[in-house]
Amino acid sequence: MKNKLRKLSAENIFDFLHRGMIITFALLVLMFVFLQTLHSTSNLPDNSIVYFYFFIGAIVLIYLFFWFPRVTSKVLRLILFEDINLSKYHNYFDYAYKRSNRRNKSANLQELYLTEAQVLFLRGDFRTSEQRILSIDQYKMSFRFRKNHKKMISFLRFMNSVHRSETKKITEYLAELERVDYQKEVANAIYDILTGQSNDYFETIRPKSHLTQIIVTYYRALNAILNNENEKAQALFVSIADENSELFYVQEAKKFLGMTRN
Repeated sequence: MKNKLRKLSAENIFDFLHRGMIITFALLVLMFVFLQTLHSTSNLPDNSIVYFYFFIGAIVLIYLFFWFPRVTSKVLRLILFEDINLSKYHNYFDYAYKRSNRRNKSANLQELYLTEAQVLFLRGDFRTSEQRILSIDQYKMSFRFRKNHKKMISFLRFMNSVHRSETKKITEYLAELERVDYQKEVANAIYDILTGQSNDYFETIRPKSHLTQIIVTYYRALNAILNNENEKAQALFVSIADENSELFYVQEAKKFLGMTRN
């Protein structure tokens, strides 16, 4: 199911989620209305097995109602972390915002800003990524995702700052990541490597996705340069040079290889 859905357009993935939840909810309501009608007209004995079937049907529909968002979330992760399709990932949240009703529109706008900040960072536009983050009103975020999104925002602000060498902000964001206990080992390793201090943390990581593999390889290569292991660094950069050229990690790998060939 997930692999079939990830091949659809962003718009069709959203419509699958939206229609699935609406149909499931409508069937659930109709089931209870029908049951109540039968009961009120005394056409259904109290101990009838029909009650049992209605109960099972209700459980199935409730499960499906919550299944649609979960499977959609997994599909979006595949699109970003395995397919590395940045445009499609962004388009989903853009379409979701445009299709929002009045109750969800504000929360979906914050989600869109966060998605744009992620995509802009991955493309290497750190300044504009930070501007998108500043547009986010965290109090308007969906309460269900607010805690995780706040952690993501802290990490993303650190990543934007460390790649722009903003020393004062880096210290502030590192302290924030320590406070919320989120990605602090990763952040400290990246900070060390980008400030010229060798750190072998990325040698110990086993990436669980395609995108993570590229990111880890990039920082391993930078660390190899710091350790004067230039042949290792070159081999690592070569291994990611043919990946999605939208990623600034890939762009930087190509720059390094271009310099070593000249």
